[in-house]
Amino acid sequence: MTKRSINLLPEQYRFDLRKYAAFKIFKSVMLANIIILIAIFSVDKYTQLKMNNMIIEKENKIKEIQKLNQSVLAYETEKKKLEDVISKLTATEKIYTSLFNTNVSYFIDMSRTLDLIKEGIYINKLSYSDGVVNMSAVATNPKSFYHFYKNLENTTYIADKRFYNLTEEGGVYNFSVVIRYRGLNE
Repeated sequence: MTKRSINLLPEQYRFDLRKYAAFKIFKSVMLANIIILIAIFSVDKYTQLKMNNMIIEKENKIKEIQKLNQSVLAYETEKKKLEDVISKLTATEKIYTSLFNTNVSYFIDMSRTLDLIKEGIYINKLSYSDGVVNMSAVATNPKSFYHFYKNLENTTYIADKRFYNLTEEGGVYNFSVVIRYRGLNE
């Protein structure tokens, strides 16, 4: 026989092992739920802070990239402007080069002719046609005429020179000269 004890307490105050175990389990589950909720909220808060920091970093990088993009666009427009200027200058250079290197260049040939004339030579008549200069002039003394003649002799860009009507009247020399300039092929 087993010995049983008699409990004289009313039913509501008696110790019930089932209720005790259920209460302990309930308490443990509640504590575990609270701990899990705290952990979830902590991890969520930590993740949220990390995400906010990442968003701020990404926004800063986006702003930096936008600034760089604006700089690149400014440089590209400046580059296009400079390329346009360079192309215009290149076209102008080609024009000047062609004018300089052809034998029909009025400006270059006349400039060269006038460079040959020094003190004491006065031009009466000057004409130009297809690389040939016709000139009538007066030399005030023999020395001036001699210097003009030597300048014609020493130039490399003159193909041919011919003097006509060389006359002297009272120490003044009247003369006509035809000067043909060299072209590219000569």
